[in-house]
Amino acid sequence: MSIAESVALLIGCSDYQLEDIDDLPGAANDVDAFKHLLERDLEFDRVTTLSGWSDDEASRPTHDNIVRAFENLIQSAKPDSQILILMSGHGTNFPVPESQTDLLDPANPEPDGLDEAFLPADYALGQNMILDNQIGQWLNQLKTKGSHVWIVFDSCHSGTMTRSASSNEEVARYISPKAAGVSPEELQAAKKRADLHVEQNASRSQASDEFIDNSRSDGGTGSVVAFFAARSHQTEAELIRPRVTGIKRGLLSYHLEQELRERKGTTSYGDLGRALINRYQTDGRRKPSPFWTGDLEREVLGLKSWPKQRPLFLNRKGEEMFVSGGQLAGLHAGAMLEVFAPGDKEQTSPLGQVRVLSSNATSANVQRTDSSTDDTWPENSLCQLLSSAADTRVRLDLFALDESGLKSLADKRLANLIRKQAVESGYQVGQEADDPDWAFVVLQSSGDALLLPNQELDLLVTPDSESQMLEGVPHARFNADTLEDASKLLDQLTSEIEKIAKWNNLQRLIVAAQSQVSSGNSVSIEAYDTAGKTIANSQLRPGDIVELRATNTNLSRDYWYVIVQLNSNFGIGLVGGETGRGIGTLRHAPPNDPPKAQPIYRFRCGDSQPGSFGVVVIALDTRDHPHTPNYSFLRQDRLGSSTKRTVADPASTPFEKLLDATLWSPTQFRSQQGLDKPQILSWTWTISSP
Repeated sequence: MSIAESVALLIGCSDYQLEDIDDLPGAANDVDAFKHLLERDLEFDRVTTLSGWSDDEASRPTHDNIVRAFENLIQSAKPDSQILILMSGHGTNFPVPESQTDLLDPANPEPDGLDEAFLPADYALGQNMILDNQIGQWLNQLKTKGSHVWIVFDSCHSGTMTRSASSNEEVARYISPKAAGVSPEELQAAKKRADLHVEQNASRSQASDEFIDNSRSDGGTGSVVAFFAARSHQTEAELIRPRVTGIKRGLLSYHLEQELRERKGTTSYGDLGRALINRYQTDGRRKPSPFWTGDLEREVLGLKSWPKQRPLFLNRKGEEMFVSGGQLAGLHAGAMLEVFAPGDKEQTSPLGQVRVLSSNATSANVQRTDSSTDDTWPENSLCQLLSSAADTRVRLDLFALDESGLKSLADKRLANLIRKQAVESGYQVGQEADDPDWAFVVLQSSGDALLLPNQELDLLVTPDSESQMLEGVPHARFNADTLEDASKLLDQLTSEIEKIAKWNNLQRLIVAAQSQVSSGNSVSIEAYDTAGKTIANSQLRPGDIVELRATNTNLSRDYWYVIVQLNSNFGIGLVGGETGRGIGTLRHAPPNDPPKAQPIYRFRCGDSQPGSFGVVVIALDTRDHPHTPNYSFLRQDRLGSSTKRTVADPASTPFEKLLDATLWSPTQFRSQQGLDKPQILSWTWTISSP
């Protein structure tokens, strides 16, 4: 029986032979640092390096040498071996050849019409590049042989940004398509071709722009994890790190190496990625944004694997503590969570508890309880929801903003009007609002007013322009004329607060219903990319195409499904389904046939749609609901929208009536279900800013 090994292939393209391509001395430094770490600290059995441009031709990171190194790696791969691959150098894009008539061809699926490429040191115009699909094939072969592969791409694979300006301090690890020999006309033609292909093949599900395929086993039991230095619209940086040394490094390689050196005990790849983000923030880096994908709950360079974690992690920002997930994970003011160390995957030794003070769609501000220890808790500690609050009233505070800063609203007429309306409409204002979660701010400079989350108030005193500071922040604007018309102001304010309350209550009902019926669900949903692979990481990028599929495992019953989408701007819509109106049918499988996943909603992440989103699928037994369900009463436009929707049909079934009553109840949340007991499922995702 062959013995598993720890093997590494380290590639650093630092000396490019093409005159138009900047050299990257940091790439060779990345290889040297990782070689030292792997051989001395992590005791790897074999480390192969291709770096620099020495007299030893076999050690150069040329196209042929890289291909040969991968082939040797595949030939010698053994089951349960740990394989680390570092690819440090320049990246770019090339249009898919016209000879490939189908952009969704499984042999080279590229829905964006572009091949991503890594450039070896001997790259020549249009020659000797290594395309993403070639790397993907190599990785799948290693996985098929039962090896566990971790590949780190410290380069750029972006075709959406121009080449960054070079300096002695920082150089972009990206070569523009123009410098690589691709004309702007060819790139534009590739984009038009991709857009046309998406429209013509909206129902197909066979393409991906990722390097790895964790859905195909081909008989193997291996795995693949990939870490990327930058998102598709960003460039990776080569810069001096540590700053006092004068030594250039790739930003990803440097922080990854440092984290591996300092980390104690076992950890998962997902935890390692989150620790990496903290290092970037400490380094003062907002961009680029590294990301990771694959078997993220597997132990780093190990064989252990943990159950998939719900994305609730504790982090600090100055003196404050925040938990990821926010309202899309059911976290609202008053909710209690138990905290565990990042390595306590079985959650056997709680560090203490925290209480949610306030939350937005994606994060919650929390505070330790009195019973918790005074010890400093580690970053990315795991959190488990213990209890949630029952009062859903929107809590509002009133401010004015002038040149001296924020202060309590001194306009007593306006304040009294809003307080009186709050009593009638069921929200709280001012002193009676304990820990207000929203703020109404009068802008003295313009006479307008804003309604925005209380925790975003600091944005109003930043030097940025108003459009910049409010980008991605849910808010509503009230112009000066509206503030002078009491009736108009109160109508608009009440409408906006009702949107917030409805959105919050729908989220609470979803969480409560899921906890009551999920164990007996006959319907399940999963998200897939265009290659038909399940999406494990819900951090999406502009341009990504996602297909939600539902499976009915009941052998005798059919189900209606209703798809409700919530976004971080407090909009609610009905999407997908058989007619695009959010409604369809899930048939049970024929006798002797296994249940099959059925596409129910397909969408593309737009470049102008950053933020968090969630989809809720309500499944109803057709025997209990003989008529087509109608959930149009759930629809609402985003916060601040002036669009007037037509009056929706009223709720009719017991659950619809309960849902409708709960959403509009201003003071109480009722978590019990209606008589028809639907199954409720959800999937959430975040789109990064372009």
